[in-house]
Amino acid sequence: MALDPGLDVFQALEPWRVSDPVFARAYLLAGDRGRARIKSAIAALFEAGRLGRSPSITTAECFHSGLSYTGRCVSRPWYALVIGPGVVSSAQVAAALSPALARRIPVFVVRPKSRSGWPSAVLAALELAGVEQVFAPPRESFKRFLKELGQGGALCCLGDASFTERVRAIVPRHCFFHRLAPPESALLYRGPGVRWDAHALAFSHAGLRFLEYGPGASSREAPHESDAVWAAFAPQDKAPQSARLVLAPGREALWDWPDMPAELFFSRRLIYS
Repeated sequence: MALDPGLDVFQALEPWRVSDPVFARAYLLAGDRGRARIKSAIAALFEAGRLGRSPSITTAECFHSGLSYTGRCVSRPWYALVIGPGVVSSAQVAAALSPALARRIPVFVVRPKSRSGWPSAVLAALELAGVEQVFAPPRESFKRFLKELGQGGALCCLGDASFTERVRAIVPRHCFFHRLAPPESALLYRGPGVRWDAHALAFSHAGLRFLEYGPGASSREAPHESDAVWAAFAPQDKAPQSARLVLAPGREALWDWPDMPAELFFSRRLIYS
């Protein structure tokens, strides 16, 4: 998915493109059940994101005073997702990509070169989502590439604070920048009549620590209601009000980012006359 059909902006990253054999191996390692989890998550995210929505939205109002207001939101020309080496969750990566894919914004993914290899589930998620531009370049090559990109795009960094700061330092001013901070843990409700798909939780949310609570919890040290909670796997009526993301039974493979700003996908222009 080229950003400009007349210019191969990816030429600078071509030596570090993730090869088809690497994708194929990751696809196989994910297994039938793992791929099914990824597909169900992507389908749900696309449905919620209303695939194929208009690339531009214009609103206009006129007031009694004679003032007129026009607002226009236009899809960004490109969207980059930069993944930290500690990110291993296919569900988190899919959720970080789906709004751009649903809006048909050209997407590319970068995981800067590191000692650890690509997690197979993450590559499988990229393959199943149809993301073709995937690279693992050294920092300097990525920095040069960013300078060559056209203005108006957005870069989303999925990783810890130290990784994000290293990426932010090389991002040009013309890029809209946002960080998604993967949580270290999430709540998991245990109680009568509530059943969880253990494979879906383990596969889709690799690296996430589950803190059990409820009458069937195995741990006596249940999280306190006042503790900061990012996500809870629980029936809606059993989830703490502080949870920003609630995933009910049957949605074990899903993830989303409530704090993703619309500015990652749209540039906005306001006109008063």
